[in-house]
Amino acid sequence: LRALMVFIFVTFAWLLFKLPEFSHVILYLQAMLHNLGKNSDVKKNIIILVYSFPVMAYHFNGYLREKGLDSITQKYKYVFYGMMLFLLILNSGTTADFIYFQF
Repeated sequence: LRALMVFIFVTFAWLLFKLPEFSHVILYLQAMLHNLGKNSDVKKNIIILVYSFPVMAYHFNGYLREKGLDSITQKYKYVFYGMMLFLLILNSGTTADFIYFQF
């Protein structure tokens, strides 16, 4: 629960760095709440799941390792590393400056 709270705080704090004005942050949060019950694009959701799966699997493996239950996932460890590397190369992002270089 503590990790989830930190994740939520950091995610929302990131908006303060990324968006140019505080009013944009408020508008962004209002849009999130307003669009909560609307139908979403299934294709975009599948793409998000595909790109996030290796990272989620990596963290799930870490959780299993802490509990001593990682014997099954150890043989697939390099498959997940390969998937993450492939997806990182495939989706290299925009050519804009990294956010820290903008200050």
